Amino acid sequence: MNKSYGRMGFDRPKINIYTRKISSPFYGMRKGNDFYKKILRQIVLCMILVLVVILIKNINTPITNRITEMMKTTLNQEMDVKKSMKKIVRYAQEIPALPNKMISVFHGFGKEEIEGLSFVAPIQGEIISPYGENIDPVLNTKSFQIGVNILPAKNQPIVSIADGEIIEIGESEKFGKFIKIQHKANVSSFYGNCSEIIGTKGEKVKQGQEIARWNYEQGKDTYMHFELWVNDHVVDPTHYIKFDKKKL
Repeated sequence: MNKSYGRMGFDRPKINIYTRKISSPFYGMRKGNDFYKKILRQIVLCMILVLVVILIKNINTPITNRITEMMKTTLNQEMDVKKSMKKIVRYAQEIPALPNKMISVFHGFGKEEIEGLSFVAPIQGEIISPYGENIDPVLNTKSFQIGVNILPAKNQPIVSIADGEIIEIGESEKFGKFIKIQHKANVSSFYGNCSEIIGTKGEKVKQGQEIARWNYEQGKDTYMHFELWVNDHVVDPTHYIKFDKKKL
């Protein structure tokens, strides 16, 4: 009998228990942390959007419907948060019934840094409605003022606060005739309720150059509206520009 049957050659796979690579115990932790950070950002964004929906749920206009549709899209896909917030702010500012204080949530907090720029006042006059939360003395209601409202003592020229380029000229129900200027360092300025626009779109302007005029109209409670934007955030212009003494 051939006793070699016990050594029949089967191609059995060889298992080397010493060649298996053991990954770092921190690899999974790092991967997990990135995942949870991403989820946390999405949760925070969803909470903000839900807050907006709650605040505008009783407002049924084409603009609010557009905002709602934008939020639905946001919740279902990857997005550029900064661009989306800018769009929501732009639409929200056109809703008369929407509390202005809510809009400020999207603008960031604290004083934005500006390097290499100094400004002059856009017009000579008193600030009658400052930036931020204001209380109506008659109705005793609160509102949030975006920018400042200035009451000139007489007919005044409106000037550019710094060197820049006129990027927009228009007219709206809320701001009347307006003009917008882009400056360097991602700074822009907005001038509303102008009586007459002098500059033209695309024109390069110098600091202090007249770009519009404000004229007093008998029997009308008129004022000049001004906004300062830094890094796409609206800011309190009195932190950067020396205005006349505020009227209390």
